[in-house]
Amino acid sequence: MVQKKRLAETFVEEGIITEVQLRNALQRQLVMGGKIGTNLIELKYVSEEQLGKVLSKMHKIPYAPVDAFLDIPADIISLIPKEIAVRHKIIPIKKEYKNITLAMENPNDIKIIDDLSFMTGCRITAVIASEVRIALGLEKYYGHPRGMRYIEITPPKEEEFVIERNLTHTEPAPACEKKEVKPSEKSEWLSDAEEEEPAYVFQSRSAEEHPTAEKQGSPATQLTEAVSRPVSFQDTVNKLTNVDTRDNAIKAVLDYISQYVENVLFLVTSVSEAKAWNAKCKGVEYSRISDLKISFGGPSVFLTVKNSEQPYYGEITSFPFDDDFLGKIGQKRPMRVFLIPIMVKKKMVSILYIDNNNKDISPAKLTEINSIIEKLSIAFELLVLKKKTESKP
Repeated sequence: MVQKKRLAETFVEEGIITEVQLRNALQRQLVMGGKIGTNLIELKYVSEEQLGKVLSKMHKIPYAPVDAFLDIPADIISLIPKEIAVRHKIIPIKKEYKNITLAMENPNDIKIIDDLSFMTGCRITAVIASEVRIALGLEKYYGHPRGMRYIEITPPKEEEFVIERNLTHTEPAPACEKKEVKPSEKSEWLSDAEEEEPAYVFQSRSAEEHPTAEKQGSPATQLTEAVSRPVSFQDTVNKLTNVDTRDNAIKAVLDYISQYVENVLFLVTSVSEAKAWNAKCKGVEYSRISDLKISFGGPSVFLTVKNSEQPYYGEITSFPFDDDFLGKIGQKRPMRVFLIPIMVKKKMVSILYIDNNNKDISPAKLTEINSIIEKLSIAFELLVLKKKTESKP
């Protein structure tokens, strides 16, 4: 499947912004959220009109000019209920006979367009509008407050692209034991890593199994104390803004998520399989994870996520490949699993596997995890861009 060109790439290719400006905007997006176009506007790298023209060109849909939002009559606004307008980020801007023009962030949402056509009895014409213009319109006409946005950005650090393959336990041990891993097929995403994959690092026993550790003040005691402090969402975002390698970004996210669930596995994907790259687990023996590979050779929940590029939360299926995965990690069927594809430049490079054994994960925590993974994707993209710009003469 041919991927559509991304907005940011179009701006760079057309000479509207530089790669350094894009890097700054991505770093701001990582911290403050929002779409890349919004961050480019707030940094004053592009105007709203420039953004509108590029969006219109990319989606082949007219762009709603700023003056279309100035004085929208109340009877037009009342055509779309507030709840629907806020949820789908829609502003009705005009009605002519049996045609309603809707300004939308996502004019390709055919389902909501069809639903609104049925609800209003009118034909719907969708035009595209920027995230910031929709936010202002929702505030002005529906009384929905827009979020505060800030401009301060932490200056980026220089980066070396080295990925360390590391499996760590949520209950750290006093000693690390290295085990060589045979070279295997490397994904394109890891092509800038070292020629030979580094060894896994195992932490085989918890500090509780070493009663003398605390007395001697061993590294195990210090490490246990370090990870025992709760890692907040904001702490993790701050780490992601300053990471110097992708492996450190992965570790930061695993540290955060593993506070709330039993098992987290970071799997790097290739065309034919996914392999464990890093993990934090309580319910899985690490000897089972060191060489863990999951084939995409038949139906499985992993293949579903790979093909759909969408998160999955629910019971793990009973396909042979899923049963094989559970057998490899030596685990009973968990209540639910959460699989999240990690995208870089609209391409899936990895999957995060999460389960909480026989306990559920709250909807609020699922939302937080999804959000932190979105920020991880931005951090990965930043590192790719930094490497690209720094390699230029």
